Amino acid sequence: MTELLEKIKTILPSIHGWCSFEKASKFIELILKEKPQLCVEIGVFGGSSLIPQALALKTYEGKIVGIDPWKNEAALESMIDETHKDWWAKLDLEDIYKHCNENINKFGVKSNCTLIRDKAENVVSTFLDGSIDLLHIDGNHSEELSYKDATLYLPKVKSGGFIFFDDIYWTEGDNYATTRKAITYLLVECEKIDIVNSDCLILRKK
Repeated sequence: MTELLEKIKTILPSIHGWCSFEKASKFIELILKEKPQLCVEIGVFGGSSLIPQALALKTYEGKIVGIDPWKNEAALESMIDETHKDWWAKLDLEDIYKHCNENINKFGVKSNCTLIRDKAENVVSTFLDGSIDLLHIDGNHSEELSYKDATLYLPKVKSGGFIFFDDIYWTEGDNYATTRKAITYLLVECEKIDIVNSDCLILRKK
């Protein structure tokens, strides 16, 4: 594991996204210990959290599916903060998508990764109930859409499976912690395991 962590520390700054080394390390530690066969990530962006997972999964041929529309209109949906809206509206998400694919090839994890370019709500039927071993929810952080991701995908996670839920204190305008509704829902059927970087909640489904 030490060699893999050193590799992640080296390559992470070159990958677009906001996954910290601490969070990447948590993914790797859990994957190498629990050996999940299917991981699913909602909200891939440049792949900064997907690539570390894929590299860990590669050690035993596990798989990860990354779901992201890579469309400005999807990123802006239900967004009310003007600063956020301005930043996301100007972002070249086509280039980010290209960057993500290039990194999947560059780091040799193409056989372990599948990208679905769509909104998570549109492809939930792709997964059988109880089929996902590890779910990472890091898509649109609005109250409405983060809650939708949680309610649609929790049934897809197996009992004993893990959920990483990012940005637990996200703020939109005057609405502090827009993801609180989703977290409250998840905590009914999951137990809290840990918090990484003070903003990523790790849960285990009961």
